[in-house]
Amino acid sequence: MKKMKKIATIIPLSCALVVGAGVAPSASSVASAAEMPVSKPATTKPSNNQNQLKEDLKYNFLRAASILDHKNINYYAMTEDYNNIKFDLKYNDTNAQISTNAVANSYMDGASVELLTYKNESNRDQTAYTPEKSVKVTESFTYSNAEGVKLGLSSQTKIGLSIPFVAEGGETITASSEFTYNHTSSNTTTNEITETFKSQPIIAQAGQITTYIGIVQNANFSGTFTGKAGVTGTVGMYIKDPDSGDRIYKELTPYQIFKYGSISPTHKDVWSLDDDNQQVILDGMSFSYNGVGGHYSRMAVKIKPIDGKGPTQIMPYAEYMAKMKKK
Repeated sequence: MKKMKKIATIIPLSCALVVGAGVAPSASSVASAAEMPVSKPATTKPSNNQNQLKEDLKYNFLRAASILDHKNINYYAMTEDYNNIKFDLKYNDTNAQISTNAVANSYMDGASVELLTYKNESNRDQTAYTPEKSVKVTESFTYSNAEGVKLGLSSQTKIGLSIPFVAEGGETITASSEFTYNHTSSNTTTNEITETFKSQPIIAQAGQITTYIGIVQNANFSGTFTGKAGVTGTVGMYIKDPDSGDRIYKELTPYQIFKYGSISPTHKDVWSLDDDNQQVILDGMSFSYNGVGGHYSRMAVKIKPIDGKGPTQIMPYAEYMAKMKKK
């Protein structure tokens, strides 16, 4: 499993999404970092385009064999030979950049950090600044493909992922993640993300212990996307040699079959020829994926009476600051 470092993200506290009352962690539960669980591989079924590709290869096989061997091979040894055509196809990734919108199945707090605790024993409110602090989280992405296409095998593949989050008031916003695959990657890759909470002004109530907490939220996501693949390998079947009458086994590559056997492209929306690499480019390859990521940041404030008389309150940062400024 390959780990990727990602550029740090700077989060102004005044702009961060804040947590609703009752869901912020206590000061004792603050962690400097949290590891994301690696997601289980998703599953897919063979695409309709793959089935169409095989039908076209089967249909054009004899014509290509005749042209390449300079023989009029216009029939098979037996009918069952035609039905028992053997496909040994290899699918290679040809996608440099993929963009996809994920579905957020659930949300979780990936990491949290205590920014500042202020014990104000005076009889007036005090102002201060939180120090700049950072927290690290790990996000993961796992894909699968029924044809066994390996992303990044021939060249680097980047996946740009958009993940929806629900902000305060019910507004939906989008967080972005990017995952990179190359020839050494497995189906699962991870990123280590550094989130930085910038220094911000705060107000500490008189007679209260005020704690400011930065939280990074992640989403358990899933989705699908389609891409292209370069098809190589062989297609083979038994035919009857027109000269000797012998039943012989013949193998051709997908590129040879379409290059010499297809009078005109029959399904341009499904496949095309790559003459430079002598392969067939198949479109509409279906991938499924899931993972944990999004690293969406928010902030909460916890207020606890010094004398222990009265309840502990937890509220969003923006709500707390607005309330204090109205006093």
